Amino acid sequence: MSRIEKMSILGVRSFGIEDKDKQIITFFSPLTILVGPNGAGKTTIIECLKYICTGDFPPGTKGNTFVHDPKVAQETDVRAQIRLQFRDVNGELVAVQRSMVCTQKGRKTEFKTLEGVITRTKHGEKVSLSSKCAEIDREMISSLGVSKSVLNNVIFCHQEDSNWPLSEGKALKQKFDEIFSATRYIKALETLRQVRQTQGQKVRECQTELKYLKQNKEEACEIRDQITSKEAQLTSSKEIVRSYENELDPLKNRLKEIEQNLSKIMKLDNEIKALESRKKQMEKDNSELEQKMEKVFQGTDEQLNDLYHNHQRTVREKERRLVDCQRELEKLNKESRLLNQEKSELLVEQGRLQLQADRHQENIRARDSLIQSLATQLELDGFERGPFSERQIKNFHKLVRERQEKEEETARQLMNDFAEKETLKQKQIDEIRDKKIGLGRIIELKSEILSKKQNELKNVKCELQQLEGSSDRILELDQELTKAVRHNVLKCKTFRILRFEVSVVNPKIMAC
Repeated sequence: MSRIEKMSILGVRSFGIEDKDKQIITFFSPLTILVGPNGAGKTTIIECLKYICTGDFPPGTKGNTFVHDPKVAQETDVRAQIRLQFRDVNGELVAVQRSMVCTQKGRKTEFKTLEGVITRTKHGEKVSLSSKCAEIDREMISSLGVSKSVLNNVIFCHQEDSNWPLSEGKALKQKFDEIFSATRYIKALETLRQVRQTQGQKVRECQTELKYLKQNKEEACEIRDQITSKEAQLTSSKEIVRSYENELDPLKNRLKEIEQNLSKIMKLDNEIKALESRKKQMEKDNSELEQKMEKVFQGTDEQLNDLYHNHQRTVREKERRLVDCQRELEKLNKESRLLNQEKSELLVEQGRLQLQADRHQENIRARDSLIQSLATQLELDGFERGPFSERQIKNFHKLVRERQEKEEETARQLMNDFAEKETLKQKQIDEIRDKKIGLGRIIELKSEILSKKQNELKNVKCELQQLEGSSDRILELDQELTKAVRHNVLKCKTFRILRFEVSVVNPKIMAC
């Protein structure tokens, strides 16, 4: 049997948000009675028990008003935490923790539940399970051995919902169905009824489909017989084709040999044509050279070779000179590119310096304008026209500094005068306040004396009424009454004078 042992509350409803404000409640067996005046937090404890066990908030709160008000706490974020220690149905110790946070955003509050943790003690070791790994509401119902409906409607029923046994028949039946878990059986019967209807519809559809399947089966048998006959015909045709292929192989080999010989012949024919074409071209080139030659060399082959070698040396020398000239040209081009790049950089630097010079001139003009304006305001002579030299600027700085020191000295003197006047006024205020306090005390004393005399007057009147038969006593009492009346009139005059003095002093104090 499950049993609740302890619960701690922090930051819920009127419970404080600091650690020192945490309240721990120990529950006794078999009964714990919560007693206290209205607003002491009895309902809050029941609401906390219901929330920690089921995860449901009190009616009409939606979590916002369940947490301590951030405006009252003068905080932006208020965190609430409820912890419960109990024994589950197996007698094992279980601890569960639920946390919430309420954030003040402008005029609205935003509520959010934080991660919950349930801790079990097994074999002397604590095993924790967070809400990310399991559903804490389901674990709590399983550990307590009581359904959620019983927890909400019977054990931890809120006082606003405690009259549900007096509700209408339909709502009452629904409550009892939830408490006795009859809703599951009703849902199961409804599910079975729907499954039966669905299966009956499927049977009717299958019967209709079966008729068409029989027709398709007969057609399939006919098609299968046709396929068998066609396969036999295909096998015989394949045998015939295979015999033709065996006869065709020698012919293919012979055809390959013929094609190879033909390709060789075509290759030789192409080579012959190429050689003939080359021969014709060489003859043509030879004839053209003979026509272009102005003088035919008449020497020997050795002389021709010497001449050819000399020409080759001359050509190589010119090629070497050409390479040197090209290198020199590349070097000059590289130097030209470097000079052009340096020229571009110098032009950019010139533009930047010119821009700085223009800005400097603008700053000088703005400075001169500012000096003229300040000189006009400060009534300084000699600064009506610009531009100003360095000597004039230094002189202007000196004059401004002297004027500033003079103004600061004047301001200090004014501050000292104001401080002395303030001290004097404060002394006057203190004297008037002391006088007011003394007059107030005198008024209180006179008021007490006046009330005592009035009481004595009442007593004397009572004695007069009681002693109407005794003339001597009446005369004495008349004399005492006359004295008391005179004294009372004197006290009233004194009281009015004191009140007038207080009314005169109060405006002076307010004016100070």
